[in-house]
Amino acid sequence: MRNVRPWRLVAAWVIVILMATTVPFPSGLIETGPFPFDKVVHFGLYAVLGWTVHRAVRAGGGRRPLSILAAWAVGIAFGALDELHQHLVPGRDPSVADWAADAAGYTAAFLASSVLARKSSRKEQR
Repeated sequence: MRNVRPWRLVAAWVIVILMATTVPFPSGLIETGPFPFDKVVHFGLYAVLGWTVHRAVRAGGGRRPLSILAAWAVGIAFGALDELHQHLVPGRDPSVADWAADAAGYTAAFLASSVLARKSSRKEQR
């Protein structure tokens, strides 16, 4: 059986995201200024998710480009679905800008994890 521990961390973080985005919120509370703070929060939440998903895929033996691409695409899709589900939460609205921040955070951390994994793999081969 492959290592499931990294996937437990992914599942726990998905629960954190869903809990955070399911709480009713007074509209416009943190959307102030030219660059709303909520975009930083979205970026950060999904950066952690991107990092943990990439590490879990690698730990499970997924090193083929298609496995990596699929894991990236699922994370981006999850961000979109999370935004859409907020339409059902009082005081929350889906936002393309929020989804873009989710996707940017997820992608940045996913790529950073990938680069570090490759460097580590090359060092081990020497």
